[in-house]
Amino acid sequence: MFSAALSGCSVARLAYNHSDGLLLRKMDAYPDLSFEQITATRERLVRRLETQRQRELPADLDTLRRTRSVVEDGRDIDEAEWIIRQGRIPTSLTLERTVPAIAAALSSFSPAQIRHLEGHFEKVNRDFRRKYLSYSERE
Repeated sequence: MFSAALSGCSVARLAYNHSDGLLLRKMDAYPDLSFEQITATRERLVRRLETQRQRELPADLDTLRRTRSVVEDGRDIDEAEWIIRQGRIPTSLTLERTVPAIAAALSSFSPAQIRHLEGHFEKVNRDFRRKYLSYSERE
């Protein structure tokens, strides 16, 4: 289990290195952002990710190194799990600290963009109910 998780690091690194572009592409797919919205959001995300890379990433890397060391040394798996649980704290903080950059972008949406998003999410919810809920639960 741990070796599979650790081997996924190259995929995670690829996604992480391109996260600003991936986030913007995902955001733009729904409300059709204006050039100004894309530019401002990209600047916020780049600043946020740079801060994360300089201040938070070293702790995340330390967690991964410590976990790998425990697994490679054949020590108790509970110790590795404890290290991983402790490492989740910086990750949740990273996500929490990214919210203001996303919130600033959302606050710039026009009424038409918001209506478009509402329609999109209504469709997603309808599709989910049809696919996963019984007829009586759909109501």
